[in-house]
Amino acid sequence: MIIIPAIDLMGGKCVRLIKGERKRMINYEKDPLEIASEYTKKGASIIHIVDLDGAFTGQMKNIDIIAQLATRYSIQVGGGIRSEERIKELLALGVKKVVVSTLLLKDQKLANELKQKYKNQLIGSFDFKNNKLSYAGWTKESERTFEEVVNDLEEIIVTDTLRDGTLEGPNLELLQSIKKRCSAKIIAAGGVRNIDDLKALARIGMYGAIVGRAFLEGKIKPMITPMF
Repeated sequence: MIIIPAIDLMGGKCVRLIKGERKRMINYEKDPLEIASEYTKKGASIIHIVDLDGAFTGQMKNIDIIAQLATRYSIQVGGGIRSEERIKELLALGVKKVVVSTLLLKDQKLANELKQKYKNQLIGSFDFKNNKLSYAGWTKESERTFEEVVNDLEEIIVTDTLRDGTLEGPNLELLQSIKKRCSAKIIAAGGVRNIDDLKALARIGMYGAIVGRAFLEGKIKPMITPMF
């Protein structure tokens, strides 16, 4: 299982949101470029970058920082990516993989076209709140089912939004359920707090795990990838 460190950006700063709520934001006084450098030196093969401004508004506000990161480090980027033009722009900047969520749920025709066109460069992100799919920065509930939109995706991220940023442990039950419902490689996100959580994710067959707050606050020493 690969370990993927996360850097969430809002207003140009590295932050974490508890359960995705803007009013519960932790602001880390570290430069995102310095954090990425540290993770890379510790062995990260790729870093997960989220433009939170983009996730909430649909307009990416941290593209300059993302461009700088992409020229120096291997990154995958999500947050506010809702058109093919944006996907092309990010790949042209040097982003290795593009993470899409709202697009998958809102425009099925375009989503199917993009899945084929960018097959090895697209990651689907599925955010669950009380076991229901959410989107637009987790502020809206989707009427679509997971099975309707996961087809043809080789790699997906699954997040329990009520665990994200909480250090309460991942939702193993949800992840096991998702594993039974698709053949994609699954990257678990949300709630990871310690090495035991990472071992538990490896045991249930996760392809990868995204770690944010636990790395930023030293709960887990950045021994990054591969781990198990």
